Order: sequence, then structure tokens, then C-alpha cells
Amino acid sequence: MFTERQTDRVLGKLKRLEEMLEPLLFEKVDEMEMESFLTDGSWHSVPEASHFTSCPKGTVYEGEGIYVWLRGSYRVPQRLRGQALFLWPKVKAYEGMLWVDGKPYGNFASKFAANSHGNHYCDLITGNAETDKPIEIAIEYYAHHFVKGTQPLK
Repeated sequence: MFTERQTDRVLGKLKRLEEMLEPLLFEKVDEMEMESFLTDGSWHSVPEASHFTSCPKGTVYEGEGIYVWLRGSYRVPQRLRGQALFLWPKVKAYEGMLWVDGKPYGNFASKFAANSHGNHYCDLITGNAETDKPIEIAIEYYAHHFVKGTQPLK
């Protein structure tokens, strides 16, 4: 049985280990330009390309009941052929649904973020990247809804 002091020491060591390993999990290999589409309703498929407009870095989307769709196309460079590719969106958002090539593919959840990510901060896009066709990426993020006690409010 650990004493409280021993427990605190072990937890401190685990925290330092996590901080040391965190930057080593992934190597950033590329970035994707994205377009965006704001809507006040949920869609059950990726909206048509005509709905989207440019989305500069740092754009803020907010408002009760607002959804933002992000979309982009990624062509795998030859240097990444055959590798596993993960998508790690750098978005400060509550939760999101990932679509790959028009099909639901996974989710993102940053609501439990203690430092740089939450429980589902990245998704595997492919385990064996091919260079012959682009990968169509879309992510639907929900801004928030006002229900007291369900999230921190400004």
C-alpha cells in the first residue's frame, strides 16, 4: 500500500513521462487547406462542394445550434506512400464527425482536453497510403447548445 506521499511521487513521474512522450506520438508530415460551410442544421451526408467557401486559419465559428463543415482533398505525396496516415485537426471544438471519401469514418472529441487533445483527438485515415487518388476529407463540428450544467459557458 502506497502512502499519500508515494502516490503523489508516482503520479508526478507518470505526468512527466506523459509530457515527454506526447510530442513523440506523431510526426507532422503535411497540412491540408480546408474550406468551410456554416449551417444551423445537421446533415446526414457531406454537403455539396458549392456550399463551401475559403476558410483561413484562425477563423472562429460560434453560435448556439451552429454546425460547421470543413472539407479538403489530400493527395498523398510519393514520400508517404505505403505509410499509415492520421488526421489530427487543430480545431478548438467540442466534438466532430469525420467523413472520408463521403462515408462516416470516426469522431473527434476534445471536450475532455487536459492539454493539447481530448479522448479522440486523431483518426487513422489509411493504414497503407496510396498515391494514385486523392483522399476526400470532411469534418462536421457542432458549436454548442445552451443547457445549463452541460458545459462551461462564457
